[in-house]
Amino acid sequence: MPRSAVPRLVDMQNAYAAGRSWSRRSGTHGSVPRRHAVLMATPLERPSGRFIAVDPEGCVLLFRIEDPVDTKPPIWITPGGGIEPGESPAEAAVREFREETGVAIDLASVGAPVAVTRGEWTFRGQRLYSVDWFFAWRGPRFEPSTIGWSVLEHELHAAWRWWEPDDIERTSEAVLPAELAVVARRIASGSEIDVPVELPWLVFE
Repeated sequence: MPRSAVPRLVDMQNAYAAGRSWSRRSGTHGSVPRRHAVLMATPLERPSGRFIAVDPEGCVLLFRIEDPVDTKPPIWITPGGGIEPGESPAEAAVREFREETGVAIDLASVGAPVAVTRGEWTFRGQRLYSVDWFFAWRGPRFEPSTIGWSVLEHELHAAWRWWEPDDIERTSEAVLPAELAVVARRIASGSEIDVPVELPWLVFE
């Protein structure tokens, strides 16, 4: 199916695209409203903006996601989330990073995306098509704050950790995106990434 044939999220944009807004507005998660059941068979577009946050030692900040209502294995992901209507990928990444970590990044300091990956996945029965844009952040190591977390994030975020790139490559745990360690090393070295690296899409069932 061509991407132009995939419907954009409209009233479900903040339900599955951003996650947090669904839980805040309705307090509901874990099931899909009956009026949206017809959309289940068609993937909804869910673009996202994310940061690959690297500390002075070259370690990368990741969150461990454990969904209590899903059979998928736990997975480690970068801070970030769905792009809300009217946002650019960079704006979404800055907003999500502040909400998930408590650290505010000046939008003017954010460069062009350093990587992108795209593909289909499923969240609680809803098929989604994502284009995930990754931006670089280099700064001192910090402990994320949970003050800005939504109800859904409190439910899904089980842990966080600063990972060494070598450990990312050696671990048997699921880590997204693919080839994260390679990009993290380039960020840590200060190398310019003029064109976003196209990363393979991974699906964990």
